[in-house]
Amino acid sequence: PLVRLLHLHYPVDNFAISLARRSHDSNLVSNAVSKKKQSAKTPRRPRLRRKEIFLAVHLSDDKVYYKRLDPIAFQILQALHSGCHIAAALERCQPSPNTSPDEFAAKVQQHFHEWAELGWLAFGRQ
Repeated sequence: PLVRLLHLHYPVDNFAISLARRSHDSNLVSNAVSKKKQSAKTPRRPRLRRKEIFLAVHLSDDKVYYKRLDPIAFQILQALHSGCHIAAALERCQPSPNTSPDEFAAKVQQHFHEWAELGWLAFGRQ
């Protein structure tokens, strides 16, 4: 799938999903389960409060998906996108000082597992 990485200062993923729900657009999808609310009132535009987020937007089967990323995942994916090998991408990461090496390794392993399931990883020729 086509994947775009976004470092944003507003939670526009929630905003887009909220608008899609109101217009009953089934081509926008999140990892979160959504329920349609019935309302007799005219819906108001959702408010955006400033919040730093890292977002992957990907297109698969003619649907747009949004996935929030933690800063480590975002850093790794950005480095890989820029052409770094995996080892170099991991070296570029700046985990929080409170993260132990074992926690960092487990988190990285989980991220790569998710990305493989989503089809985000492509293996080139050597």
